[in-house]
Amino acid sequence: MVREARRLIELGFKVIKVKAGRNVDDEVKGIKAIRDAVGSDIELRVDPNAGWSRLDTLRALKALSREEISYIEQPLPGWDLEGLAWLRKSTGVPVMVDESIWTPQDVIKIARAEAADIINIKITKAGGLKNSLAIYTTAEAVGIPCIVGTELESCVAVAAKLQLASSFEKLPFACEFTELAFQRMAVKESLQLENGKLKVPTGPGLGMAPNRQLIDQNTVSL
Repeated sequence: MVREARRLIELGFKVIKVKAGRNVDDEVKGIKAIRDAVGSDIELRVDPNAGWSRLDTLRALKALSREEISYIEQPLPGWDLEGLAWLRKSTGVPVMVDESIWTPQDVIKIARAEAADIINIKITKAGGLKNSLAIYTTAEAVGIPCIVGTELESCVAVAAKLQLASSFEKLPFACEFTELAFQRMAVKESLQLENGKLKVPTGPGLGMAPNRQLIDQNTVSL
């Protein structure tokens, strides 16, 4: 984890999200090690993927009080809006929701429950760009900022995320592009990464054309 964090910093990234949700004690140690390695200027986010209980989350955030966690993402199950609201008020740490958000109607439920400070929009989960934009506009109407998240989709989805995020009038937080760490992008022109920032493609449609030859080379017929 520390080696990967240092590699990302060398590429110019200023924000790192750490996955959690299994063993709180081990995960706290890992997050502290990352903070020690990257210094205080790097933003750290923690995402337990709905894998912690209320007490686990309280214990973890207390142990991480000196690590300046920017927010905790979906520590509790998606249905537990009451618990998320309680954590916000109890800890003072901003809460991002992911598993709680599927539709624009969910945004209204979250706003009424005061369950989140930020919303993570995932295009695949939302059912496409149209629904994703509807989630954003609903969130904007109720005063909750959004980011565009990752589900380890294909390179086409990376282009879609760039286009969606660039269409937002307000985008106060860094978006997620975890695919870059795991995939060889099967597109004709590489994504342009400069100082930890991706440039929005300017071609037709989503702005990126698939590399058919590379796709064919990695296709398996069953």
